[in-house]
Amino acid sequence: MGEKTTIKFECPKCHQWHQDVIDSTLVTGSKIFPVRYPYVHDASLVILCYIDAHFTIRGFEQITLGKNTVDALVKKGKEQKAATTAADWKNIF
Repeated sequence: MGEKTTIKFECPKCHQWHQDVIDSTLVTGSKIFPVRYPYVHDASLVILCYIDAHFTIRGFEQITLGKNTVDALVKKGKEQKAATTAADWKNIF
C-alpha cells in the first residue's frame, strides 16, 4: 500500500459524517471514473461511494445486505480465507 487519503462524507441514510482512510492508488491508479469505493456502514448496509479523480465524492448508492447475501459473502470469505475489511469489499462490488 502507498500513500493514504482520508475521505469524509455525510451518510445518505443516517445523516452523520463518516470518514475512512483509503489507499490513494485506488483513485490515482484508475483509468475509469468515478471510482467505486464501498464503505461498510454496518452488518447489513454498504454505502458505495463514487469518487472522482480529485478525491471528491460525487454520489452514493445504498446496498442493503440481506441474510442470503451476507451468508454468501461469509461463505466466500471462508473459502478464500479473506478478511472482510472495507478494502476487501471493492472486490465484491
